[in-house]
This record gives sequence, structure tokens and C-alpha cells, in this order.
Amino acid sequence: MEKAVLIQIKKNIIKYKHLSFIFGIFLFFPFLFSSVAFGEDFGIDIDWIYYKDNSGREINYAFTQGQVDQYGSVAIPPSAVISAPASEAGGTYYWEQPAPGNQHVSLAGGVYQLAIPQATDTIKSIPTANIIVDGAEGDWSSISSYIEDPLNDVGSWVPVGSSADIHYLKLAYSPDNSKLYILMKLNGDISQDVWYRMFLDKNLNGDVDEPGDYQIDFQFNGSSWDVVSQSWNSESNWYPVDENGIVSVSGQVIEASVNTSTFGLPAKVNVYGRTMQNISPYSSYDRFSSNFMWTDGFCAIGGNCNAPYSTEWQFAARISDFRNVSQSQCYYGVGLGASSSENDDLSAEIYAGWFSGAYNGKNYQNALIFGLEVENDLDGTDGYQWEWNIDTCEALVLTGLNPETTVLDMKVVVSNNGQTLSGYYRLNSDDQADWNLLTTHTLPPGIGSIYGYCDIFPNVAIENEIVGQQLNAMPWIPLLLLDD
Repeated sequence: MEKAVLIQIKKNIIKYKHLSFIFGIFLFFPFLFSSVAFGEDFGIDIDWIYYKDNSGREINYAFTQGQVDQYGSVAIPPSAVISAPASEAGGTYYWEQPAPGNQHVSLAGGVYQLAIPQATDTIKSIPTANIIVDGAEGDWSSISSYIEDPLNDVGSWVPVGSSADIHYLKLAYSPDNSKLYILMKLNGDISQDVWYRMFLDKNLNGDVDEPGDYQIDFQFNGSSWDVVSQSWNSESNWYPVDENGIVSVSGQVIEASVNTSTFGLPAKVNVYGRTMQNISPYSSYDRFSSNFMWTDGFCAIGGNCNAPYSTEWQFAARISDFRNVSQSQCYYGVGLGASSSENDDLSAEIYAGWFSGAYNGKNYQNALIFGLEVENDLDGTDGYQWEWNIDTCEALVLTGLNPETTVLDMKVVVSNNGQTLSGYYRLNSDDQADWNLLTTHTLPPGIGSIYGYCDIFPNVAIENEIVGQQLNAMPWIPLLLLDD
């Protein structure tokens, strides 16, 4: 199996949320938030990862060996693979950052560093311009980028290379406000084997599956390029709109227009997008985001999967040196667990994060807040969901800690033939006796099993988001991977 035919970002990218406390749907009132600028990135050190399952895999990797490649992936050295199934013997596992978006990684001094930009509560306005949709970007010269994405950040496993590597996105309205113009620039020539997708969050609330939100796809249909526009309706479905969309593709440029009759004319929109495989399993290659209200990043174990899925497993990691987590009303979180590329697979996640500010009538200062969840189904409407967090119960909240010096170990354990999930944490200790049980949950009959690698992929994720002071977060969706 190729080393990273593994991770597919959620169809609704902004639904990739690991920390229930804030990573959900909430109403946005600007006066509740302090101004957030793009300061130094929020980052963590991952000191080690440990994975073990009943299929014969055991990996204990302390990042003291290996080298991160230009794509942020590290081949896990054989010395860190304690055991492997016979069918995977001699193969290579990887610690990698699929479809990385704006995250940054490095490997130095025996730690793997993961960082993401600070979330911002400011967003650009969409200008007006006279644009001709012809695949040439000359008439965009006076328009600044709505989003810029780091170059050369697609994984080495991506077969189309720079054709999936997003450079920047520009938006403009026509002078008569009848059209929304779109320019997407890639780092390489546009490929017919890539599906180019973007979401427009008109409500500026961190979600794209609310009435009126917009999805726009640029896809080769076998003979020509199509632009397909869809809007989310009140029945919680995407429905096609704007059959008069126009697209022109030339070299590294996708240029398009869509009618605004359905879309409307907001002066500002929150934008998310991705490049992805044009055929099943629709693996994601690169992501981009306007970083409005939240940002995210993650890395996962991948590659070398030839054995049956495991039914009992555990995954643990040490997280230290939480950097730049001082912004008031901004939650800085880390999630640990495993997630799937299939809608009906169950994902399991333990999460914790730092928060200073007011929430639900309480004031916090450097509070470390924990949670645990198991869930399936993309939209969380028809599948199974169980949550243990600050919004559902008296979850664990620790105070009096220093984010820069706190060493946090977290562990997910799945037992009972995939039926029982347990979450553990440990602070500033290497003693096995110091693991603390958060809680345990056993699935009801008929739900299925929480399978391990490589049905779901062990991962460490980070995310930050600006939080309302008096607003309850709605349920979040931790499935980090999906097909379309």
C-alpha cells in the first residue's frame, strides 16, 4: 500500500473539530470578541507516540531518529517498530501531515513540532472589478489575495504533485453585483485528475452546512471543465443552484463566475477549500482557509497496512511546550485518537485545551479542559454520538498550571472487542501509576465496533478558535477523514 493513501479531509472541512468546548456551531456577535491578529503561531511539541493493537502492531516512537521530509512526513525507523503483523513485516510506517493546509511542522531535538496560525476575528471584504472569465489573471492584478496558502506543502504521495498545491485564491463581485468572480491559482498546471473545491460560509460562524452556505466545485467531466454550485437548504441537504456558472482553465489558473441570485451579496465570507482526488476514494491533497474564527492542523500514522483491522487498541502521545496560548477568549486545544475515511466507522478521541476568558458565566485563567467522544456519520444527524465534555457534564477542568511547562500525556484505550472506550491523562510524570482515568464508555448494542489501524488512523490534532463568552457550543464532529 502506498505510504499515505490514507487521509481524506472532511467534505465540510470546517467540521474537522476535535474540542467540543469550542469547536462547534455558535452564533457570532463581533462585540463579544477581542481583536486577534496573526501573531506568532500556536504550536506544540509531540515528544513521543505509542500505538499497540491486537493485530500485532506496536510502535513506540520518540522522534529521536528519522528526518522530516519537505512535506512534513517522517519514516518511522525500524527500531521504533516493536512488532508488526507478518503481512506488514519489513514495510514502513510514517508519521505524516496529510493535506496540511497552513500548518507547519519540524523535527529537531527529539521532538516533532506542529504549529498553526492564530485564529483571527477580522476578515477581508470582497471588492468589485471588471473581470473577463478567460483563464488569464491579468485583470486581477489590482485585487489582493483573499487567501494565500504555503507552496510545496502537498505530500510526496500525491500523484499529481504541484497541480494539487494551492497558491492563492482571489474573489471579486461584478460592478452590477450579478456575478461572483473566482480566481484559484495553483503551483503547477491544472490537472484533470484533481477536483478543486471551495466552501463559502456566509454566516461567518465557522460552519458551512447551514441554509444559504455555498459549495463550488471545479471538475473535469471527461470532455470539458464544469463549475458546479450547491447551497445548503433548510432540509439539511446540498442542492444544485446556478446552472449558468462559467469556468475557464488555463495553465495554473482556474477562473470562474457564479450567479449571485441564490448566493446573495455578503461583503465578507469565510472561505475553506481543498484539492482532492477526482475519483474514489477522493483523497484530499491540499487545504486552504481564511483562518477566520479558527485554525487547525494534524498528523497521523499512515502507510504499510496489509493486515486485518484491529478490534482492541491503544494510542498515546506526549504533548509539551504549548506555545502562544495567551489570547483571551481563544481556546487552544489538542486532540488524540483515531478517525476514519468512512461515514459509518466509529472514531474515538480524547482532547484537552487551554482557555482564558469567560464562558457560560464562569471566568477561567489558563484552564486545562478535558473531554472524550466517540462518534460516526459525517453530519452527526443519523449516526451515533457520545460526548463527555464541559457542555454535557461536569467534565474535568484543571487550573493553576503553566501551559509552557506542563507536560501532558493522553491515551485512548479501546477494549472489549471494540465496544469500550476509555480516556486517560497524565501530567509531568513518567510513572505508569500516575495515569488518571477520565471516564469509560461502552457502546449500546448494535452500534458496531471502534476498529483500530488501519481502518481508522491514529492522529494528533491541534486547533484554536475564538469563543463566545455566553454561548453554548453545539455538538462538534471529530471525524477527521472522509470520502465524498
